[in-house]
Amino acid sequence: MRGPGAGHTPLLGRERELAELLARLERTRSGECHLVLVGGEPGMGRTRLLAELEAQAVARGSRVFHGHFVERTDPAFPFQGFCEVI
Repeated sequence: MRGPGAGHTPLLGRERELAELLARLERTRSGECHLVLVGGEPGMGRTRLLAELEAQAVARGSRVFHGHFVERTDPAFPFQGFCEVI
């Protein structure tokens, strides 16, 4: 699991978003291809939401890879997150 307390503390206020992500996960597991970008202001719960999604994906037998994108002024690494996964 990724975030501290993932799976141990309740996910509050993001039930709709989690339901959408879980629906896409199930459709992906049945053969569809999906790309979801999660963005927003700091502190809005993105990390906790993704930690919950990861915990549920792993519990369903999915393999989870991580890549991190950081806002940079240096354009030398525009695909850094994808490189981390590969």
